[in-house]
Amino acid sequence: MKTSLTLLAVPLLMLMLIGCGPEQTCEPVAPAPPQAPAPDPEEIDESAEEEPDESSPADQAEVSVRVIDENEFEEVVQSYQGDVVLVDFWATWCFACVDLFPHTVELHERFADQGLKVISMSFDEPDSEDAVLEFLQQQGATFDNFISQYGSGIESADAFDLPGPLPYLMLFDRAGELAYTFPEPQSAVDPEAIDQAVEELLAATP
Repeated sequence: MKTSLTLLAVPLLMLMLIGCGPEQTCEPVAPAPPQAPAPDPEEIDESAEEEPDESSPADQAEVSVRVIDENEFEEVVQSYQGDVVLVDFWATWCFACVDLFPHTVELHERFADQGLKVISMSFDEPDSEDAVLEFLQQQGATFDNFISQYGSGIESADAFDLPGPLPYLMLFDRAGELAYTFPEPQSAVDPEAIDQAVEELLAATP
């Protein structure tokens, strides 16, 4: 009798040890899926280096600036005879200039295909060329950009015939003659007035 009980107890004990009770159904355990091989550290480094460049090629390649004097400036303006030419005199240290500059860029984008040429002339110091270029790239100023070789002093205003403070704009007709200046004496720059003058000169018969 003891031998029969002992033989009966052994399989019951084995069932308890493997976690299956009398009312449970024991199913075979599926083998663990194979693990993927660890990534190569060199491949990780290469993928991290291949981040897309989100900067626009126009912002980097087509925007440039150089230092010139009043004689070179006059040559550039006269080279555009047959087109209407808008010149924006500005500086990075002039808050009103910085606020107005996007409007100048907008005019270029709107009317370039109708014969408008835009020139920007900065009165920053010549050794600030990198800072000026960075601002121009941020604005997408893909037209002629220059820095006065005389810097921010009164000599620049005298050399380029500016009667007042910045910002100051000149608008030349298709014959290369100065037709408008902005702002008018004792007034602020009016972007709508600039728009109207540009459209008027573009519509005029060459």
